[in-house]
Amino acid sequence: MSDAYPDVTPLPSSGGSVNAAATERATRTFIQGLALDVLIAIGLVLSTTAYDGLTNKAAWTALAIALGKSVVQAVVSYAMRKYAPPATETATAA
Repeated sequence: MSDAYPDVTPLPSSGGSVNAAATERATRTFIQGLALDVLIAIGLVLSTTAYDGLTNKAAWTALAIALGKSVVQAVVSYAMRKYAPPATETATAA
């Protein structure tokens, strides 16, 4: 029964690793956002090729907005982690 719950150990925030943690979090956030953008792009390509081909300006605009969203999301994630870190961090034992 104890295997059902991960071993979570609180770790104190350390000032020296804040930049590394912020960069790691921003990278993960960017990759997650980018994965969503790829799915959006696939949906746009599949839906527009049936009608207008790849020349549909609205589809390209939507894709550009989605990609821009991912960049802004990663920058905000980095800033929040760096300048407003959590009081404690948790590490999950593997």
